[in-house]
Amino acid sequence: MEQKNKFLEKALALFLENGAKTLTMDDIAQEFGMSKRTIYQHYKNKEELLDSVLDFHTDMVISKLKAITEIKNLNSVEKMLIRDEDLQKLSNNQKSIFIRQVKKYYSNLSKKNAIKAYEKLKTIFISNIEQGQKEGLYRKNIDVEVVVKMVIVLMFSYDESPLMESANADGLNQCEFNKQVIKFYLNAIVTEEGRKFL
Repeated sequence: MEQKNKFLEKALALFLENGAKTLTMDDIAQEFGMSKRTIYQHYKNKEELLDSVLDFHTDMVISKLKAITEIKNLNSVEKMLIRDEDLQKLSNNQKSIFIRQVKKYYSNLSKKNAIKAYEKLKTIFISNIEQGQKEGLYRKNIDVEVVVKMVIVLMFSYDESPLMESANADGLNQCEFNKQVIKFYLNAIVTEEGRKFL
């Protein structure tokens, strides 16, 4: 498993650097110093490899987020506001040529990965809301499913909206955008007690 993860991590770096459409199986084989045949023993085609790379990337992000949720000495609001450098780097990679090409040329993989990411993020957000309600920091009269879907859709919208192309040019990168989305979200759900931590 460790060897597979190292392979996927390096393959992810190659895709991020070169793009999903541009990078060929020949390029990957050459970079790893192996034959294409060896790669095809594990992945039937580039799309299957790309699917594994996207899953790996999503799992890395989710793993970082879960680690933050498990910090014991922080309340629910503080956990939502915490900034992790590795997570920010992963988030900033989203606006790369790689992601744009995945959406354009591998739309089924892009949709599948977005749904998987949504489902995993949803459990993290719901868990945080439940903790916040127990702590008295989040309101109890919110429709948790709807609120969570709204915030995640808003976070995903950065790459989808043509409005964000000019925002990015003005210095509002995806990481900063998501930080503002989280503050917006928290302001909508916190109690007066929870507002003290914003």
